[in-house]
Amino acid sequence: MSTYVSDFYARTVFLTPNIEEVRTKIEELVSQYVGEDKKFNDPDFGPTEKDPTGELAIFYPPDEANEMQGDASVGQYNNIAGLHIDMIKWLRPLDFCKDPSLCAFITREESDDESDEENKNEEDPEEEQEEKKPAAIKRSTTKKATVGKSNASMHKNRSGASSLDVMQGNLGDCWFISGMALVAGRDDLFDQLICRGYFEEFEKFGLYVFRMYKNCRVHYVIVDDKIPCLERANGRCFPAFARCRNRNEFWVSLIEKAYAKLNIKYINLTSGFIDEALQDLTGLAPEMIRFTSSVDNSRLWQMLKILVYSGSLIGASLNFLGRRDIPDEDKRELQVDARRHGIQYGHAYGILDIREVPFEEDPNGVLQFLRLKNPWGKENNMEWNGDWSDADTRWTPELKDKYNEVLKDLPDKFDKDELFHVWGAEDNIFIMHAENFAQYFNTIMAVRDFPDEWSGVRYYTGWNPSYGIPPRGKNWTKNPQFPFYIKKTTDISILLQQPDPRSVAENRPPFKKLTLLIVVFKLDMAEKSVGAFVPDRIALQSQGADSRCVMAGGELKAGKYSIVIMNSSEGVCSDCYLSIYFSCQKDEIAFENKSWEVILEEEEGERARPTKLDIGKSLADSAINASKKEQNQLIKQAMLPHNLQNMVNEKPSLKPIGMEIINRAIKGEKKEEEEKALPFNLQSMINDKPLVKQIGKEIVRKGLNEEKKKEEVKSIAFGKAVTKPATPGLVTDNSQTKLGQSYSQGIKELRKNIQQNEIEDDLEFKIQDPLAQEIEFERDMAILFGLEYNDYKTFHSLPTEQQEAIIQDFQDVTNQNSTILDLNYYYLGNRGLNAILDGIEDFPNLEYLYLRENKLGDLAVCELCRRLELSRQLGIVEIDLSYNTDLTDNAGLALVALATRIRNIQKIVIENTDISSKVQQKIIEVTERNRKVKGN
Repeated sequence: MSTYVSDFYARTVFLTPNIEEVRTKIEELVSQYVGEDKKFNDPDFGPTEKDPTGELAIFYPPDEANEMQGDASVGQYNNIAGLHIDMIKWLRPLDFCKDPSLCAFITREESDDESDEENKNEEDPEEEQEEKKPAAIKRSTTKKATVGKSNASMHKNRSGASSLDVMQGNLGDCWFISGMALVAGRDDLFDQLICRGYFEEFEKFGLYVFRMYKNCRVHYVIVDDKIPCLERANGRCFPAFARCRNRNEFWVSLIEKAYAKLNIKYINLTSGFIDEALQDLTGLAPEMIRFTSSVDNSRLWQMLKILVYSGSLIGASLNFLGRRDIPDEDKRELQVDARRHGIQYGHAYGILDIREVPFEEDPNGVLQFLRLKNPWGKENNMEWNGDWSDADTRWTPELKDKYNEVLKDLPDKFDKDELFHVWGAEDNIFIMHAENFAQYFNTIMAVRDFPDEWSGVRYYTGWNPSYGIPPRGKNWTKNPQFPFYIKKTTDISILLQQPDPRSVAENRPPFKKLTLLIVVFKLDMAEKSVGAFVPDRIALQSQGADSRCVMAGGELKAGKYSIVIMNSSEGVCSDCYLSIYFSCQKDEIAFENKSWEVILEEEEGERARPTKLDIGKSLADSAINASKKEQNQLIKQAMLPHNLQNMVNEKPSLKPIGMEIINRAIKGEKKEEEEKALPFNLQSMINDKPLVKQIGKEIVRKGLNEEKKKEEVKSIAFGKAVTKPATPGLVTDNSQTKLGQSYSQGIKELRKNIQQNEIEDDLEFKIQDPLAQEIEFERDMAILFGLEYNDYKTFHSLPTEQQEAIIQDFQDVTNQNSTILDLNYYYLGNRGLNAILDGIEDFPNLEYLYLRENKLGDLAVCELCRRLELSRQLGIVEIDLSYNTDLTDNAGLALVALATRIRNIQKIVIENTDISSKVQQKIIEVTERNRKVKGN
C-alpha cells in the first residue's frame, strides 16, 4: 500500500491549483484547530495528540527505527546529526527570536546577523522574559540599514527575502537550502512560493501557506509556526535545522518545515540534488550538466551566461557520482585539493551571479567571475580560499569598485543591493574566477526558465505495465508513445519524470527509482506509431538514468515524430509525467494524443520574466571586447537556448546523431568526423566529445563484439546519472549509527569498504566526511605501520595473511607492558582506526587510550566502544578523543554507554568536537560517578 502525501496529511496538504478551494479549507482548519491561545495547531505535522513530542515529523517511528538499525542497508538513515527527540523543543517564533518585539516572518531590511549574535555578550535572560511581547507576530518589520556596509546588513529585495538570510542547520539538506537561497533572490518565484497577497490574514493565528510542486502538480502546504529547536548552554533556543541569519526572522525555518512535510518527514530531506529542490519550489524544468577540468572555459562561460541571463536558477557541486570518465587517482587528488582550498566534496553551492570585470592586466582584458554561496551557517564557515578569494591581495580598492560597478549591467531581475559584495565578511559567500570554478567543480544543476515565446504541454501518463528497453524488451513498442507533427523547424525540450519516492509515507531510504529513457523517432506521415527499432530514425534521445527526471532536447525539422517513454524494468506499473517544451507557436505543432494539459509554469503571466531585449542586451553589454557582429550572435543564441551548435562549431552539422552514430556503434564502427559532431543542448555545448552510456545499454551493446563492449557511444541529449545512495558501511558523516544498534552487518560492510582502495562511485550526494579527506593523511599512516607510502596505499588490497603479518609487526613493536597507548596526532582516519582495532583489543594492560586529532567519525568511535567492551578492557581509566571535529552526539552517547558499563573509566576528553553540551554533561556525570565509586 502506498499513501501519497496529500492523503497522508489530507487535512493540511492540498493537491489542487484552485486557490479559492484552499482558502475554504483553511477557514475550516481555523475553526477546528485554533486553541484558546488563538494559535493554530497543525493536526498532522509536529506535536499532536497521537505524537506529543512531534517525533514522527522528524524521525521514523521508534519501533521501526530499532528494526531498521539492525539492517545495515537502512539503519544509518534514521539519524540526524546524533539528535534525539528528547533534545528537541517545538517553539513558536516569539520563544526563539532574539528580540520578540522585532520578530517577523520576513523583515524588509536586515538588522543584524548571526555572527553578531554569536560574538556579543548575551543579555540577561531573566530581563528578557520580563519584556513585553507583542500580541501577534508581524509578517514584516522594517529597520534602517546602510547599503554596502555588510553583506549581512544590506537592503533586501522587494519581497524582503534574501539569499544571504539562508543558513543550513543540523539536517543534511544542503541541496534544498541552496535551492531556497536561489529562489529567495527572485521576487516573482519567491512571492509565488509564499503565496504573497493571498493568506496573510491567517498568519495572526500562526498559520502559514506555501505553494510548492511535487510530481508536476501544484500542492498547497499548510503548517503552524512551531519550529523544532535546540537549547544552548545559556538557555537560549534556536532552530535545530535551517534558520535565518537574522535571528528575528523565521521564514527560512518555516519553508524548510513545509518542504519536510511535503516529503513526509524532516529526515527524508537528507541528501538530494539542487535541481530537484528548485523544481519543487518553482515548477520549472530541471537540468543537470556535467563537465571535467579539461572543459573549454569559453564554452562553459557562454553556457553559464545563457543560463543566468535567461532567468534560470543554478547550483553547482563537485561530485563523482557515476563519473567513470574521471580516473580514480584524479578523483582523489581533486577531492583533497578542493578541500584544501575550501570546496567541500559532494556539497551543494548556489551560483548567485556571474560578472565580467574590465582588467587591463588580463590577456583578454576582462576577468570572468562567479559568485557562489555555501548554505552552511557561520559556525561551519567554509569559503573558497584560493585565487581571487576575499583575502587575495590582488583585490585592490579600485578593482573592488569595478567588481561592484558592473552590477548595473546585470538584468533588472537581479536585486542589485543584494549582489553588492563585501570582502572579508564571514557570510559563506565567495568569488571564484571561471577557470578555478572549472577546476574545482564538475556539475551544474539548474532549472530552466524558457523564453516567453516558448510554450509547453504535459501528459500525466504511466506504464501499465512497462515493456522494457530494446533489444531485451521484445515488446518495447507497447510502451506509451506520443506522436506529434510540427510544421517548421523547432527547438524542443522533452522531460520524463517519475514520482518522487520521498512523498510516499511507506517508503524508506535508500529511495529506489526506475531507470528512465526517452527516444524520439522520425515517422512517415502515414505511420501512427513506432513499430520497430530502426537506428537511422532516431531523432532525439535522453541518457538512461535512474534519476527523478531525464531530458532530451534539440532541434527538429518539420515532419512527424513519436516520443517513446521507457524504463528498464519490464512488468512495472508506475505513473510518470511527460513535459514537452517547444519554441514554435501552438498552432504549428499538433499532438495526436489530446489528453495533454498546458504547463502553467510556462503560461502564467504574473511572474516577471526577462524579455528578449533584456537577455540580448545583457549578453551584448557583457561581451566587452566583442564586435557588433559577435554581439548580435550572442543575442541570437540567447533567444534559442537549445540551438547552441553555432557556439561550439564553426561548421555545424544538423544531422541527428542517432541516425548515424548509433547505427555505426551497432556495427562496431566509429568515424573521426562523427566524434566532432555536437548535440543541440547545454551539456553538449561544453563537451568536445559528449558521451552517453546507454540508449539503454542494450541498444548500444547490440551487435558489438566482446572487444568493443566498452566503447562509448555519443548522444544528442543528456540526463543525470544518479546511482543508488551511499553504501551503508561507508564511513561518512551521514553514515552514523545510534547507540544500541546491531553492528554485525554494518561492520561487515565497513570492513569490505575499508579494503577498497578507491573512491566509491555510488557515494550519495550529501557527504560531509568523504574518504578523500583521509587520503591526505596516508603518509602518516604509512609511518605508523612502518611501511613505504606506496606499500601502504595497497595495504588493504593485500591478502589477509599479509595484512595480519603487518598488523602483528605493528603490535610487536608496541610496548604492551605499558598501560598507555598513545596514538595522538597520527591522523588515522576512520579506515586507519578500524585497521588497528585488533591491536587495541589485545593490549593487555590498557589504562590510557589517547586518540587526539585523528580525523575520526562517529561510526569508527561507536565501533571502538563496542570492541573495548567486548574485549573486556575493564582496566581502562581515560580516553582522549579531543580535536576530532567530526564527532557528534552519536559518538558521545556511545561513550556514555561505555563508561556506564566499564565503571573504571574516570575521564573522557572530548574537547573541540561537535558533541552537544547536553551529551557532554552526560559524559561528565557518568565519569564523575565512576570516580566517586572508585574512591569509595
